Amino acid sequence: MIIAVRVTAALCVAALGRAAPCAAQDPAGWASGHVSALPPLTGDEVDRVRLAQLLGRDSLDGILLRTTSTLDARLTPRGASAGWAVLLPQLGVVVNSATPWSLNDGALWAGRGHNELIRFGARARLGPVWAIAAPELVHSQNRSFRGPGQAGTQPTPPDRSSYSSPWHTIPWSADLPIRFGERSFSRLDAGQSSIGVSGSALSAGLATENLWWGPGIRNAIVMSNNAPGFPHFFLRSSRPIATAVGSLEGSWIVGGLSESPYFDNTAANDLRSLAGMALAWRPRWVPGLQLGFTRTVFAPAARWTDLPLRLFNVFAPVGQPNSRPLSDSTMTPGRDQLYSFFARWVFPRDGVEAYAEWSRTEGPASFRDLLTAPNHTLGYTLGLQWARPIVRDRAILRFQAEATYLEQSPTFRDRPEGSYYTSRAVIQGYTQRGQTIGASIGPGASSQWLAVDFLPEHWGVGLVGGRIRWENDALYALPGGGAESHCYHDVAVFAGVRGGYVGGMGRAEISILTGRRLNPFFGHYGYCTVADPLGSADVGSTTLELWLSPSR
Repeated sequence: MIIAVRVTAALCVAALGRAAPCAAQDPAGWASGHVSALPPLTGDEVDRVRLAQLLGRDSLDGILLRTTSTLDARLTPRGASAGWAVLLPQLGVVVNSATPWSLNDGALWAGRGHNELIRFGARARLGPVWAIAAPELVHSQNRSFRGPGQAGTQPTPPDRSSYSSPWHTIPWSADLPIRFGERSFSRLDAGQSSIGVSGSALSAGLATENLWWGPGIRNAIVMSNNAPGFPHFFLRSSRPIATAVGSLEGSWIVGGLSESPYFDNTAANDLRSLAGMALAWRPRWVPGLQLGFTRTVFAPAARWTDLPLRLFNVFAPVGQPNSRPLSDSTMTPGRDQLYSFFARWVFPRDGVEAYAEWSRTEGPASFRDLLTAPNHTLGYTLGLQWARPIVRDRAILRFQAEATYLEQSPTFRDRPEGSYYTSRAVIQGYTQRGQTIGASIGPGASSQWLAVDFLPEHWGVGLVGGRIRWENDALYALPGGGAESHCYHDVAVFAGVRGGYVGGMGRAEISILTGRRLNPFFGHYGYCTVADPLGSADVGSTTLELWLSPSR
């Protein structure tokens, strides 16, 4: 069984999903001496803004390319030129009874047992210059659990940690530990901190905050808050830029990715560079339509001083570093990439939005290749959201559905194809400190998710359900699958209720999910019909998730 409870707080109440009418009252607490809290990157507060957009009560801008500081800027009253505020502590608790369950938790890795995150700090503004210091203290009890058996793993290279992934070794490699050591641990992370200067059109600065690029509600393929934030320089639009063809939002970053302590014993390869760019366009001729593009290029780096020169890597070609067959077990250090196109179309009169993200890890070798195999290294997210005011417009009924697919495309039958977030050019893959930067479901996975909510002004309740198939590419890379491979898959299924409350003390989000993980870590691998009855390796798990953030 999986049970999740999530509690957070808001800076102000967004009634029935309307744009919060409290900007003039300084909801962000920029006046000197005030206390405040930061808006979360995901969760109910962002959902309420998106709901207001869906119903035509707010602008469509600011959601598809967002960070904590850009969401915070939405609440900053115009004309606020100077001030400071203390950030009230925000607390997160995740308790897992049987297996790790850590999705879009940022710096927190939620292993088995209790896990905590506390965010605190302060912020200040002086004219166009602003700074947010929001470090995060995280702790994980990190209790032991039943991991993969020897039959369902690949040999681990001698220089790798015993906790490193037993599937993402050589040649398609990634820093994705099964467990973060054998003891409890604590860490002080820079968290959602940033400093910058804002002009009328552009902002520039330095940050360690997470970024979310794309229209997904549950999964963002290229950039999400699933991993800790990483130090980076940014140049981005301060607000949508009006042009003759519509409004544009953009973000351009370069930063450094760090290895986890549970990957390998080689200190010389611990640093990687990541350059990325994202654009979101609202065509002036098609109301409600948003189109976008993202690309990131990552590569090994020797020193932090090398990183600024990698800013233009986002335009550099990378070739096909993962196209060599598995029989070639060598790795060639170099650049690798991930890119996506996305779209979101909102129909406020009908209360409907549809969205999609289409991604690839390898560009087509030619135009002919694009025509014959457009699905090579393809990943995608498809989503739908519908909402309608009910009960004399005193509440909203909302339906959400999202599916993400990152498993290998059928082209793996006739050409080599690596798994998402792994790489033959960058040994740690597309990760930050042991977690994927992109979709929370991780490499070679797929998921489906549904939710129905009843949302009055200050509270809400709903039903949710979903399924995640983990590491499916890794399963098919194991030897000897045979006719019984249908029962080797690692699948989590869950369903339950969620709810929330918004009041003077803040915002509370609660979800209680009950489910089961079928064959975790391929525990059935090699013997699932006779020697080991189907189902004996399945695990019921309970997860209690709590996020508390008092309002000012």
